[in-house]
Amino acid sequence: MATLNVSLPDNLKTYVAQRVHNGEYSNASDYIRTLIRKDREHPAVPDISTQLLEEAARIQTLPLDTDSKRRLLAMYVMLEKKRQAPAPSVESVIQGLKEMGEEAQRNGLTPEILDDILNG
Repeated sequence: MATLNVSLPDNLKTYVAQRVHNGEYSNASDYIRTLIRKDREHPAVPDISTQLLEEAARIQTLPLDTDSKRRLLAMYVMLEKKRQAPAPSVESVIQGLKEMGEEAQRNGLTPEILDDILNG
């Protein structure tokens, strides 16, 4: 296995040491490897401000009145933010159902049923 030396400010070094001490990782290298694997699995989301500027320039070339262009741009921003929002975790969905309680039960979908379906 190759070796890579990394310099960290004291506060980050302390943070990594705490994660190792808490038993979340076997050592600092394990923690860094996990971060790199997660980064490879989930590439960075494109910067919305760059996309927004490009789309705004494109919208300005459309043969529409100013109000229509504003509405179209607002819709684009709303859709783009929604697209980039992280999906809820299974746990947060189950927690939401638990909080809904009686309403979920009236609709026949209890947290236990959903948990059985998802964890089958």
